[in-house]
This record gives sequence, C-alpha cells and structure tokens, in this order.
Amino acid sequence: MHVKCILLIVVTCLTPAFGQSQIQFELNTDRVHDLEIKTEGDTYAMRTTGRDPWVYTLSLKQQRPEDAQVLSFEYFCAKGLDHLQIFFCDPASESRSKTIQRVGLSEGWVSTAVDLSDVIELWGKVGDRLRLDLGRRANVNVQIRNLRLRSLTVREREIAATREAKKTQERILEAHLKDYLATSFASQVSHVQVEANRIVIKGLAVTTDRVWLAEIPPYAADDLMHKC
Repeated sequence: MHVKCILLIVVTCLTPAFGQSQIQFELNTDRVHDLEIKTEGDTYAMRTTGRDPWVYTLSLKQQRPEDAQVLSFEYFCAKGLDHLQIFFCDPASESRSKTIQRVGLSEGWVSTAVDLSDVIELWGKVGDRLRLDLGRRANVNVQIRNLRLRSLTVREREIAATREAKKTQERILEAHLKDYLATSFASQVSHVQVEANRIVIKGLAVTTDRVWLAEIPPYAADDLMHKC
C-alpha cells in the first residue's frame, strides 16, 4: 500500500525509550541518480541535479529488531523538499513505499522522525536496504546526518495509541452510518421547502404519539435509532 502522510518536524529532543533498539544507516554514495553527494565527517551533503534524485542506503548487516519502526534523521535544507519517498528494497516499488508530502525548509539543523510501523512489517532482513527519493526539483541542496531506524519513544507510543484509537472509532462510526443508510423506516420525511417565514416539511408518520423534529448528525443516527 502506498501511504502518504505529513512530516512532523521535531525541534526538541524526544526522550528515548529505555533499551531502545536502533540501526544506524550509511548512504551508498555509488548508488545515486540525479544527485551529487559527498561526505563531510558524519554528514552527507547532497545537491539534486535532475527531477528524479535518489540514493540507496547500504544493505542491512543484521536483522531489523521488531520494534525498530521509526526512521529518524537530522537535515538542513534551505529550500525544503516537495516530498520525500522512502522505498523498502528490494525491489523498489510504489506498493512498498511511504511518501511524506513535504519536508519543510530549514536554515539550521532540524531533527525529524517518520513512523513506518504501518508499512515496514515485511522489511528488515539481512541484505535489505532503503531508497530515499528527494523530491522532484533540481538544484536543491540538502544535508543529512544521523540517519537511523529506531524504536518509538515513550511520547511517540502515546501518540500512536491515540491515533489507533481514533482510527478504530472512525471505523465504528462508518459501520454505524452504513447500517443506518441501509435501514428502511416506516416514518420518513419526503419533502422540505424553505419559504420566507416558514419551513414546510412533508412526510409520513405511522403514529403521532412519538413524533418530533430534530437535527441529528449522521454519525449519531445509529445510536439514536437503537435508543428509540
């Protein structure tokens, strides 16, 4: 699945979890495209030369720890990138990638982290590698250092749990809405007409004992239906 997301820029240090697992990556300076790259100490200094710049990491020399699911790095890029796409190789394919829609510009070193837990499950054997696609623009200078795969911090685990709970709630609401839309009701509104000083509502009511008019959001209709 090709997944898109927004890159969260972290300007303060996150407290690492105790006993945090991690893999430090090195970039393969011989496996690049539309890209000039050189090393300056522990920093990779790159300049894009075309519209399809990418670079591979060196292959894994050890099995990825199961909890190492976050790609983190520091970058310096005055122009920013229109996107960053991470491919889980081999092979490099859209179905085995994750795209960050935009990497914000920075005029100093910025730490950032990308949660890969939803796409990394089948990747991480000895010999596997990543390909980083650095947008679609030429003449962009970007520096990267401390590229690593690590486990979630305590705070990131809390954020991930909140996000998953929200997704679960959304799935429940969607199922309720589908049930509501597929249900036929004996009483129904057939016509609504807005006039200058009144609103005319026509329909059918099978009883006059329990009839009222209310504005109900669709996601709440299923709960109300079960209470009536």
